[in-house]
Amino acid sequence: MKTSRFVPALSLLMLAACATTRVESYRDPAFVGRSFHCPLVVAQIDGPAHKRAIEDAFANKISSKGVRVFKGLDVFPPTRILSNEEKALAFIQSDADCMIFVSLKEGTVHEEKYEIRVTGK
Repeated sequence: MKTSRFVPALSLLMLAACATTRVESYRDPAFVGRSFHCPLVVAQIDGPAHKRAIEDAFANKISSKGVRVFKGLDVFPPTRILSNEEKALAFIQSDADCMIFVSLKEGTVHEEKYEIRVTGK
């Protein structure tokens, strides 16, 4: 799979998440031309059931495009609070080369607005 297909796949995933989702984006100049092949999807929301549902939805859609995906709950144990250093170490030791942070900014039954940030190793 070509990496260049990853970003459009992620865009389609965001649009498919909810018909009324409004997509706003910004491209960090430091990452222009940068490629990622194996993302770690991290839902920044309370409750393991909600985290799992969001991470599963994003991971399933991305992996359906042939991209290997890791989920935050599989890398960061939900049974304890990790320090930033422990989280960084777990990420570095994983096979993921970037993290996709997903957080619900606003939501109703009819519209959800997610903020998605990507950072790499």
